[in-house]
Amino acid sequence: NKKIIINFNNEKAISILSYLILAIILIIPTFRIYQNSLSYDYPCCFIGTDSFVHYAFTDFIANGGGPDVAPTYIAHTTIDFLTDQPPLYYSIVAELAMFTGFETHQIIYAFAIILLINSLLLIYFLMRKYDLTVTFFSTPFLLITFIPYYSRILQIGQWVDNYGIFLLVACIFITYHYLGNKIINKKPLFIVLTILISAIMLSHTEWVYFIFILIIYFFLTFILKRQDFNFKSIYIFALMFFVAFLIAIPYLIKLIATTGANSIFDELNFEIKELIGMPILLSDFSLLTLFFLFSGVIFLLYRLFFKKEINFLIISSLSIFLLGFSYIIGFGRANEIRYFCPIFIAIFFGTSIKKIIFWFKDPFIKYYLMYSSIFIILLLLFFPFQAQTSIFGVKRSLWSGVEWIRDNTEKNATVLFIT
Repeated sequence: NKKIIINFNNEKAISILSYLILAIILIIPTFRIYQNSLSYDYPCCFIGTDSFVHYAFTDFIANGGGPDVAPTYIAHTTIDFLTDQPPLYYSIVAELAMFTGFETHQIIYAFAIILLINSLLLIYFLMRKYDLTVTFFSTPFLLITFIPYYSRILQIGQWVDNYGIFLLVACIFITYHYLGNKIINKKPLFIVLTILISAIMLSHTEWVYFIFILIIYFFLTFILKRQDFNFKSIYIFALMFFVAFLIAIPYLIKLIATTGANSIFDELNFEIKELIGMPILLSDFSLLTLFFLFSGVIFLLYRLFFKKEINFLIISSLSIFLLGFSYIIGFGRANEIRYFCPIFIAIFFGTSIKKIIFWFKDPFIKYYLMYSSIFIILLLLFFPFQAQTSIFGVKRSLWSGVEWIRDNTEKNATVLFIT
């Protein structure tokens, strides 16, 4: 039927706007973690031990403490006690708390959510440069990060990791443009990327993941497109890391001084480790969701190795996905990688759904599938594990008990607290 004419460019533009609206709707479950309020007078959103640890260090700095020493109530001494905790996130949140006048426990959680949203936006715009149709189908899967069952990076207090992931995504975003654009003056990108790498070194271990991504990228470029391989790029990135290392060296020296040089390599001992904590597992997804996930991985690997399509975003996504299985060789941080894996694997879903739909030649079938897919995606996101979803946190009654103990016991008293 010649009357059925589908302009996919217009359709995609309209659909992407509708998905952004959908994103706002899906972010609402986050407020369930906030107990349906943006203002609260106690840390109701603190769940894991890390939540209270990060809060303690941040509040200590906000009240005049140094970023390189531990709070006295943690160090159990009035003498300055060096800590191996990364200082950058704590310092930024403490400054924001002092500047805005909000309580530290409010700022530290809100800032984590803002960073996570910005990470998703950066990946979103990268996917748009890669393929607009893939972006259309991938955007809902980005929002897995805000579904309570999968928002563990927020729930159990992995906020320093969250900051590191934002910086990692920002590095991928800048590198994508640095490698992909033939612009004459790349010095601004060089400076920005060097600052970002040094910031990651002052935040968490995500700079190691960025090195892994770069190694994979340059290796595949050398193997698959040797004629386009540029040794100069390797020298430039090596220089970036060297300058970043010089900027971060005071903290790295303190890290070695407090934990020992061997501790840097303790996370990798080439023995199979168990995934600890609350990592996102493949078993958390339905079989249908896994079908789309691995179909996307296979499609992208085919385009990479057989069509020799080198794309930094795709290599970054595949590398992070691969690192999620690095516990097999003994990498102790594999569980942390899985906390933010949904940010990178969304493109796998979008790729597989696009390929399946575009196998059909009939325009009407394409039109029908394009719009019916939204219901399929919502089914994939919510139905398989809605029963498993649970929101938990610190209840007001429990916190009131903690306050009562503080106000009704002698200073430095030993108290047996049973919940």
